[in-house]
Parts: sequence; structure tokens; C-alpha cells
Amino acid sequence: MEKRRPEKSSPVIIMFHKPKECVSSRKDPQGRKTIYDFLPDQFRNIFHIGRLDYHSEGLMLLTNDGILRSRSQNLNPQLRKYMSKGERQASTGILEALRKGVRIEGRKTLPAFITFIRNSHKNTWYRVQIHEGKNRQIRKMFETLRHRF
Repeated sequence: MEKRRPEKSSPVIIMFHKPKECVSSRKDPQGRKTIYDFLPDQFRNIFHIGRLDYHSEGLMLLTNDGILRSRSQNLNPQLRKYMSKGERQASTGILEALRKGVRIEGRKTLPAFITFIRNSHKNTWYRVQIHEGKNRQIRKMFETLRHRF
């Protein structure tokens, strides 16, 4: 009897806009909505690449491609770019401190690349590029400097 290899399924890559107040994981012990609650049943077994914190929204990728997922685990820092919204424009001193790195939770962050994008009638937008991606890092960096996000 000839052994047959199972057919390899075609790679699937999904671009997903994660809403606020949604967890970037398969299950949440606190019972909050997860990104998988928004997916049709046929995509429940794919893996998310990266994460966004509970209060953040934005683009996430999901895939069944193990090679892509594995390579993405060590993302080039150039790819960790975020659009961040503040309540008001940050002072030059705050931006310079972020560019040098700030102390959060007992350790100094690596320098962030931060660029002012625009003001709207309610908010100020920045492009922030970080090299680490610690839990809620950008939010904590701004809050350390007393700038609300």
C-alpha cells in the first residue's frame, strides 16, 4: 500500500483591522472578545502575527503559513511602526526624551523614532517606530512623560 502525503493547503493571509477593546489572542481568561471572535469558522485555526494591546486598534496579519509566521517572530524593527494619537501636541522636550529612550518599569527603552504627522481638531497624530514592542510600550513611554494618549 502506497503512503500518500496529505495535500498541503494553500497559504492564507488575512489582513484584519483589530478594533479597540479586543484581545490579540485566541482566548482570554477574562472573557473579553478576541480577534478570533470576528473570524468566520473556516479561519479559526490560523495564527496571528504580532499583537496590539487591548486599547489599541489597527492592522494585524493572520496566516496558516508556518514559514511566514516563524520569520515574522523576529521582525525587523523597521516594520514596527505605529500611528499614535495624543490628546495634545507633545512638547519638544517630550519628543526628545522619547527619541533618547525613557525609563519605564525600571528599565530604559531603546530610542524611538517619532515624527509629528498632523493635528486635528481633537487630537495630534504621530508616527512612532520602536525596536522592542513590549506590552503597551508606546502608551507607557508617553505616560511616563505625563503626556496622555
